[in-house]
Amino acid sequence: MNDFDPLNNLFPKPREEIINMQSYSAPLENRRNLLRLDLAINAIFNCFGEKDQIFLTTNPTFGYYSPCAEIRGMKKISCSYIGENFLFPIEEFREKIIKHNPKLIFICNPNNPTGTVLSSHEIINLANINKDSLIVVDELYEKFNGDSLLESIDFEKNKNILIIQSLSKTAGLAGLRIGFTFGNKSLIQYINKVTGPYDVNSFAITAALAALKDKSYIDNYVLEVKKAREWILNKFKSTKIRTHFSGGNYFLIWPKKDPKILIQQMREKGILIRSMENKKDIGNSIRVSIGTKEQMIFFWDNYKILDLKN
Repeated sequence: MNDFDPLNNLFPKPREEIINMQSYSAPLENRRNLLRLDLAINAIFNCFGEKDQIFLTTNPTFGYYSPCAEIRGMKKISCSYIGENFLFPIEEFREKIIKHNPKLIFICNPNNPTGTVLSSHEIINLANINKDSLIVVDELYEKFNGDSLLESIDFEKNKNILIIQSLSKTAGLAGLRIGFTFGNKSLIQYINKVTGPYDVNSFAITAALAALKDKSYIDNYVLEVKKAREWILNKFKSTKIRTHFSGGNYFLIWPKKDPKILIQQMREKGILIRSMENKKDIGNSIRVSIGTKEQMIFFWDNYKILDLKN
């Protein structure tokens, strides 16, 4: 049965197969409103990603978006961040929305790996340019910046916006890959059609619900990371090393020595940092995750010996 009413559902039209399909019904044990992080993304592409339609995002950004689009035969276009501070390319983004009429738009906010933050006001303005474009805002690292679109959006007015969040980075549940998607009720119903009833296991659900009840732990951890971010930022200010700190629980450095050599040497000290060699505009940098102050002290004590004293 085709239950899509274009007069009442003013958001991008799902694929015809999704509109007409019957949802699989099974005992869900509270699973339906929880998703694996990769399936919070894959389900959106399954629902809206059509062959030869346009997919718009930024570059560099989270690498998983592009293969999801390519698998569906979408045509990818992207906008590069601006300057050494990696500002969001808002004007170019607007122009590409108007010119190309993209079916799907992904904005990682704060962006991974640049940490770039786009304001809620600007995101809503972008969504209003073209109601046939679905904007997906990935807020995986939002807690470390503190400006969630959820605080200001009205999904009845802004029906073509989806928000993805997670407990991976704030509650220590990265291995469970648990996430949430927020949006207009009718839009979520279509996405639910393409998610399986057993995508999330019962252990992940128990852990997620426990984490949600322990808000004070999450708040304290986020605060601790922010303090550690400020501490390590001040350490780098005393050097001539190029760095980039912004909205996430990570930062970029452009080391003196070959990044590959530094990464290996730090690994031998028990510290894992990530090469950005395949990322546009940041190929010579290294991404460092921010943990507790004690962890950042350990990182700094080793880094200054391995890179600054050579």
